[in-house]
Amino acid sequence: MGNILEKDRRKFEHIDSVYVTGSVTSIVGEVREAIAGVCPMRFGAGMQNKVLEYMALGLPTITSSMGLEGIDAVPGHQLLVASTPEDYEYHLNRLYNDIEYATNLSKEGRLFVEKNHAWQIALSPLIKQVDKILGLS
Repeated sequence: MGNILEKDRRKFEHIDSVYVTGSVTSIVGEVREAIAGVCPMRFGAGMQNKVLEYMALGLPTITSSMGLEGIDAVPGHQLLVASTPEDYEYHLNRLYNDIEYATNLSKEGRLFVEKNHAWQIALSPLIKQVDKILGLS
């Protein structure tokens, strides 16, 4: 978690198996034992990089419909979408209790990011346009 209100920190710290870290230098080491990457976005626009980061790390990812915007991943196949606290709870319990399901979701999410959001793919249209302007294509 990045910036978290103190009242929210205290609330989360009272939940078993929930660790509030605050800002971290590197997310990779912090998520090693995580059940999921949870990104309950309530506002924003465009690409949701935190969602893609969780997926790229091979974490089963749960987000809101706002967090899904601009990503084009398939809910239930490459990531999970939740609308209510009960939805998040359901998804977390299922991931915790069904390792095969969690593993498949992790793999599909990671493959989705590799196929659709790698730098080479993301920059390809720009490179083609620059090549065209320079007369290289």
